[in-house]
Amino acid sequence: MSTNATYLQTKQEAARYLGVSEDSIERLMRSGLAFVKVGNGHTGSVRFRPEDLADFVQRRTQRPGADGSVAA
Repeated sequence: MSTNATYLQTKQEAARYLGVSEDSIERLMRSGLAFVKVGNGHTGSVRFRPEDLADFVQRRTQRPGADGSVAA
């Protein structure tokens, strides 16, 4: 068993990290933001692994093209 535990962030903490609202977190979850379901059914809650949030930011990071253009 691993002793290297990962702190799971709440929806509020994830929203703060990404600079968005909790409603936006809900939308991002529906469109692919990874999360961990804690508990059962509708009474459970969700948490976010810090590495998943960092990966989400990395995948969404845009770099300007060689001509300085930015993809929309």
